Amino acid sequence: MMHQEESKAICAFPTKANPPHLGLVLELFQIADKYSKIYVLYYDDPTLMPTESCINVLKSIICKFTDKYVVLKSPFNMEKIEFLPDQLKELGITEIVTTSNKIYKNCAINHIPVRRLTRAKGYHDVQQQIAYSHGFLLDSLNEKFKGR
Repeated sequence: MMHQEESKAICAFPTKANPPHLGLVLELFQIADKYSKIYVLYYDDPTLMPTESCINVLKSIICKFTDKYVVLKSPFNMEKIEFLPDQLKELGITEIVTTSNKIYKNCAINHIPVRRLTRAKGYHDVQQQIAYSHGFLLDSLNEKFKGR
């Protein structure tokens, strides 16, 4: 899977998957051959687990296979940024890769280079889809009760 000639491109893969799940791992493996370095930007949103724990779990899985992955805690909510932050430019990031419709739309509207990745289908696909839909439910409930 990771033996093809490496590209010079460097991407950012923003996530707030809490906890990390098989779908996230499969999606990261799906893009491994396309980039020389992949920065996984974990937005600090500790829903179930502390962000640092999520980062450590993900590192313990994906960093065993290649040194292309760098997992970082990120203060940037990619669903709301209006430009590519200088801190990300300094890392050499040339585009954002995402499975999130919200991130894709926001980046496209703000002319930030973005690539839409199809969600990975794997062993736990049904459970992933259920968790994904529950995540939207949780987001809508949080929005509804914010400020009360």
